[in-house]
Amino acid sequence: MNDSPISELPAGTKVLIFTCDEFGECHSSNAAIVEAMEKGLGIRKYAVGATIMMPAPWVPEAIDYALSHPKADVGVHLMIGDIHKPMKCRPLCDKREVPGLYSPEGYSWGSSAQAWEHSNEKEVYKECRAQIEMALGLGVDVTHIDGHGGFQGGNYAAYSRVCGALAEEFRLPLRMQPRWRYQEKGAEGFRDQVLSRGVIVCDDDTGGSRLRKSPGESFKEFYLRRLRELSPGLTDLYVHPSVDSSELRALLGSRAQGRVEQYHLLVHDQDFSEAVREAEVCIVNWRDVRELGRSGSSWHL
Repeated sequence: MNDSPISELPAGTKVLIFTCDEFGECHSSNAAIVEAMEKGLGIRKYAVGATIMMPAPWVPEAIDYALSHPKADVGVHLMIGDIHKPMKCRPLCDKREVPGLYSPEGYSWGSSAQAWEHSNEKEVYKECRAQIEMALGLGVDVTHIDGHGGFQGGNYAAYSRVCGALAEEFRLPLRMQPRWRYQEKGAEGFRDQVLSRGVIVCDDDTGGSRLRKSPGESFKEFYLRRLRELSPGLTDLYVHPSVDSSELRALLGSRAQGRVEQYHLLVHDQDFSEAVREAEVCIVNWRDVRELGRSGSSWHL
């Protein structure tokens, strides 16, 4: 493992960020994410970061932690839909401002795809901007932005335009899917448009979703494989840890076990921590990347 500052890394370095998504979704996720950030994979405190869901019901607890631990790496997990039943949340903007982002029941849509179907880029931009502004207004030192629950994959062009503009405006790095994924979807030009704004984006991202993890592959096997497969450049390896609880199982049903597995992998699995320390990678966080961009340094990895 390379511990050099990101500004001193040579071209061709494999740079890795660990990010815990869903900060603020529920207490079970908050507890796991805080523990993961505090322990930092046994590498250093805050080697693991998080992204906060501003419209989610347990966000006050997440905000309290971020404010009392200002060195923690906390970005904003932009969401326009896709909250797990039976949990409900609403957009931050009033229905008169973003009518298409409200379901007939008066809540956010059940999926990002539904949100895109019923709204437009202007509404999505307004809501996402409100989420970033609220986090900043509450005192969170926002380190980056990314999208929740199929936000990016649901509409590559719109995601690139909306989030690229917000990343440029707030001078924040942005999680994006890799170039090959944009090429596969016939949307490579949209990723290039974000880069042309001077926004720093990751070269690759990966998480343990059903679209990424092979059938029958455990989360440990999946993430160890991804460590071996890393290419030069910046990869955001995101996880969804939660401690086991009746709350989590009521929220996710059979999928809760996968969240618990990811928690144990990050916090308690010594084999995984050792594999990360022994890998030929440099572990950074989004704050490092943000400061590199704001310093005016060229991004060459």
